Amino acid sequence: FACDDAMKIKVPTLLLTGELSPPIFRPIIKELQRCIPEAECSIIPKSSHAMHAGNPEAYNAQVLSFLSRH
Repeated sequence: FACDDAMKIKVPTLLLTGELSPPIFRPIIKELQRCIPEAECSIIPKSSHAMHAGNPEAYNAQVLSFLSRH
C-alpha cells in the first residue's frame, strides 16, 4: 500500500490515533493524511491504540463530529 494507492481514496476520511498510542503510529497517520486528499486527523487524548475503549467519550465525539460534517 503506497501513497499512490491512498490517493485513490476520494471520500472524506477520518484518521484517529491515541495520545498514548505507540510512537510508530504517528508517522503513519501523518503520511496517510498527506496522501489521502480528504483526510482529517484527530488525536484522542488520554488513550492508547484502543481509543474506543480508552476514552470512549472523546472517541465518540470525534466520530460524530466528523459524520455530522460529511
